[in-house]
Amino acid sequence: MSIVNSYKSIDSFLKIEKAFKPELEKIENYLINVIKDQPVWFQEVINHLVQAGGKRVRPLLVCLSYSLVTSEKISPSVITMAGLAEFVHNATLFHDDVIDDGQERRGKPTVNKVYGNHTAVLGGDFILGKVFFELNKINNHDALSEMIDTVAKLIDGEIHQMDMNKKERVNFEDYEKLIYLKTSSLFEWSMVAGGYAAKQDKEIIQKLREMGNHIGRIFQIVDDILDYTGSNILGKKRLQDFYQGKITLPLLFLFAKDESLFHQWKKYLSTNDQKGLEVISNTFTKRIKKDDIQKEMLEYLQKDIDSIKRILKELPNSKYKVYIDDLINFLVSRMS
Repeated sequence: MSIVNSYKSIDSFLKIEKAFKPELEKIENYLINVIKDQPVWFQEVINHLVQAGGKRVRPLLVCLSYSLVTSEKISPSVITMAGLAEFVHNATLFHDDVIDDGQERRGKPTVNKVYGNHTAVLGGDFILGKVFFELNKINNHDALSEMIDTVAKLIDGEIHQMDMNKKERVNFEDYEKLIYLKTSSLFEWSMVAGGYAAKQDKEIIQKLREMGNHIGRIFQIVDDILDYTGSNILGKKRLQDFYQGKITLPLLFLFAKDESLFHQWKKYLSTNDQKGLEVISNTFTKRIKKDDIQKEMLEYLQKDIDSIKRILKELPNSKYKVYIDDLINFLVSRMS
């Protein structure tokens, strides 16, 4: 597909990491030091996931959004907000793995598998409490108020996903709502946090919010496509959504073309027929990789890319704009 061919450089993310290397080091130190007042065993619980890897995309967005709209040096409060964006993301993973009975995350056993569900839930709750405490300390009312709203959206997203699982069929509207609540909402916060730290006006904040939404959508859409077309090398185990009965973008396009595949899939899911699911998984994957569905998914994705480029033009000139392009390059290149 042309869109994939034009975004080949997986090194793009390394450019962003290099540009913000000093800040990333401070963020890592913050993530370690902010829980030093806890018992050692509980620090190990939190760090089991927080220090298990991850690209730190959300913290980088806080720093990048700040640098996009001001020439001021990144302050300690920006580092704090960047670290808290990562913390909230990890809190959702603690809870998601309990809800989904997840067994592996970032190539390691999940917190719930190692320490049990009670400790995993406690870990997620602790992180969220720590986030609100730390945000209140830096005295940025707007960032705190929006974080309260964001956490509410993340919870609504989990409820919406459970509601989707109870439905016979879901549609594009259901999917759009899900990826906004569960993914894009935190990307939005990461972008507006930088704007608030830079004391920008409402117009700039709104542009950063819109950009965060589109970046989050790209992130999640690519992730959903990788469930069928990616490899385990990328760090995402394939077909997790398929076996969990989750309808994501590839299945929405597939079922629109072949209704019988939907009924086949639901039948095997309802009877927990793992052999049947394994057999049809090959059919699903081959069909999703065909040009017609690839083309539709990539056209769907292109709308968000175009929106980001439009918003970038509306923002003041900044040498940091190039890193937004690098981020898009990285996200989409994972599909190639």
